[in-house]
Order: sequence, then structure tokens, then C-alpha cells
Amino acid sequence: ISGASIGTDTGLSIIRFTGTGANLNLPHGLGKRPAWILIKRISSAGNSWAVYHQYVGAQKQLLLNSSNGVSNDTNGFSGVPNDTIVRLGSGAQMATNQSGTNIMWAWAEVDGFSRFGFYYGNGDADGPFCYCGFRPALVICKRADSSADHWCTWDTARRPFNKNQSQLNLNLSDQEINNSNAIEITATGFKHR
Repeated sequence: ISGASIGTDTGLSIIRFTGTGANLNLPHGLGKRPAWILIKRISSAGNSWAVYHQYVGAQKQLLLNSSNGVSNDTNGFSGVPNDTIVRLGSGAQMATNQSGTNIMWAWAEVDGFSRFGFYYGNGDADGPFCYCGFRPALVICKRADSSADHWCTWDTARRPFNKNQSQLNLNLSDQEINNSNAIEITATGFKHR
């Protein structure tokens, strides 16, 4: 580890580390298990953004810069993280632990501040309600079982009122779109429309 910024109150840990290209137990400093993790090699161009989500699990591949769904990858996150470490594989496919300088962002859930969950879509205009327990300022969704959909984001800074149709797709370089597949952000979560 060559640098770290750890916020246990907000549940965010940012770790700069040198990749080993082999298995690595990387300390995260949060004191509880991360629910969502991003890793990016920054010492060279053309690398993927590796994603871990607690409901996808370890030894799976999910990339922030791709619309692909979940696939198997034993070289990415080799095991489920715990209260102290994130378990990384060689990173050969997923770019979690490649040689060079890498940055890891690890989030743990904090009541009233962050939630990392899953839901089953119904393909209907009266979509599922996702309970967070607070009014989310940022919502990021990705369909995990297919490459048919992008990493969709909505926020209350660009569009503070409902129905929130101002969508950004994290895996594309496109500008903001006004999408009829909107969400409604409520005091306790969000609902797909």
C-alpha cells in the first residue's frame, strides 16, 4: 500500500497499491465488510474497471466499463472480502491486481447513507420499489444477467424532482440522455418507471 484515505463514518476506503499479479489480501481499513468495490490500474492505459458487489459474489466478473452481465472469473476477486481484507486474484482478466499502480475504492453500507442491494425487474411501467431507508442522492443500476443494459445512473443534483429521466450511462462516453425509463426517488428509496 502506497497511500490510503479511510472514512469509517461514510464507509468509503480509497487505497493505492502496487499490484503483484498474484493472489493478494489487501487491507481496506473499514472495520466491516465492503459491499461494493471498484479497482482500476492507473499506471497504464486500456485497463478495465473491476467491480465487486456483495450480491454478485466472489470469482465473478463484472466490469464498470462494459455492458456485459456477470460471468465467472476466478482471477478477479478470489474470495469474499471480510472486515479487514479484500481478497484479490492475479487479475489476469479482470484487472484487479495487475502489476503497476492500482486504486481500490471500497464501500461498506452505512445506515441512512448508503445501500448496495439487488432487485428483480418486471419490465413494467409500474416497476419495483427499492427500499433504502433514506432518500438516495445517487442511484446506480446494472442488469446482472444480461449484456442488454448499461450501467445507468440518476441523481438528485442534476434532476431534483420526479420523474427523474436524466440518465448517464457509466460504461459509455455519451452525454446525458432524457430516458423514458425513469425512476422516482422517494424519501425511503426509489421506484422504476
